[in-house]
Amino acid sequence: MNAYTLAKTNNTKSLTELFKGLEGYDDDEQRKNVIEMNRMIEEMVRIELYYAFTIEQFDKISEMIDERKDSISYALFTLKCIGYFKELENTWDQSFDGHSLEEKYEKMIIGENLKKKWKNENLLISLCECYIVLTGGFNSDILLICVPCLLKVALRKEEDEETQKEVEMALLALSNIGTHYPIDQELYLNELKEIIKHHQEHHNLTRFAYQSAWKFLMYRLDNGRSLEDMITKELHFTREETKELEELLQW
Repeated sequence: MNAYTLAKTNNTKSLTELFKGLEGYDDDEQRKNVIEMNRMIEEMVRIELYYAFTIEQFDKISEMIDERKDSISYALFTLKCIGYFKELENTWDQSFDGHSLEEKYEKMIIGENLKKKWKNENLLISLCECYIVLTGGFNSDILLICVPCLLKVALRKEEDEETQKEVEMALLALSNIGTHYPIDQELYLNELKEIIKHHQEHHNLTRFAYQSAWKFLMYRLDNGRSLEDMITKELHFTREETKELEELLQW
């Protein structure tokens, strides 16, 4: 059995068993399965991540969301971990693309955003992160909701570990919005400049988060102009900041 087949067989089997544990009605049992599942995801290498998740497993998550509203937080946490580590390893497969979860996320994002009195900000943030990190193509109307929502998270300046992880995930999600999805500068430019400036003064972001912030920003700028010209004239950053970005892009 070659390495590809072994990775596909072992990890799919192990994760399938953990997914079954999410069906239970015992909250502690669900929590333990989610923790173990995410530990496995974190320890996987690129080839394992490529094969580990199947359409059937995404079907199970979709069923959890439909049948048990109290399971949504577990489902979203697991999906964020999948997206995070697949992005970190720069790998993806086609299991999620076109899955019914995409449309379900869009409806949930719109529904949660329309709420006034009982809006759940944390749920909306998680939905936006999962949608952008895992989805191959984006609905432009959904991005108009998600971008301001995630920038609000990314602007958090507390330096505790939990906040840093939240900021990193929000910026990672934003960095997945490619150049072919136009976004009005009024929705992001001042916020991104503030995030980058604050980091340069206080070093509050992880390197991955900082790189993600620049990646999102550079996707939005005119590709026909030189990097230095864009940074100095459009963003009003200094030559020192230009040099820092060039070094970051080489990392």
